[in-house]
Amino acid sequence: MQIEANIAEADIGMITAHMPVTFTVDAYPNDVFDGTVEQIRLSPTEEQNVVMYTVVIQVDNSSRKLLPGMTASVDIKIQEALDVLTLPAMALQYKPSGAVKAQMETQKIADLGPTQAVVYHFKNKKLEPVIIEKGLADLTNVEIKSGLSEGDSVILEAKEKGRRK
Repeated sequence: MQIEANIAEADIGMITAHMPVTFTVDAYPNDVFDGTVEQIRLSPTEEQNVVMYTVVIQVDNSSRKLLPGMTASVDIKIQEALDVLTLPAMALQYKPSGAVKAQMETQKIADLGPTQAVVYHFKNKKLEPVIIEKGLADLTNVEIKSGLSEGDSVILEAKEKGRRK
């Protein structure tokens, strides 16, 4: 059996034949199926001003659970990092308010490189910014190459006293 997945032009350059694929279907939301990229078709289509390429994924359907026409949510493994320190991606979105920044003893942070970010953690009972070096990332987690150690406390979000959402 095969899946024909539409991949945006911005992402197609990362896809090559033989890459591993995992996917789910609505009929079996708790089951994860495996496949392999077999082909990238060279005849793009345009959907809402986005150029899309069809990627053919070969799938083993020996379980006979998969049926033609099912909608698949596909993940293609581009890169992998094992046994690395990770941080929830939302930690990179936290920015302290002006009142909190006024209480912090910090110098201005210089321009950051493309693989750097600032996160905030507690050290000696004080909130401090830390420049980290990022590695691989997905929609949920970011690999931390330097700047933090396992066990460091990092701010994900904060509710300020006296403020309502």
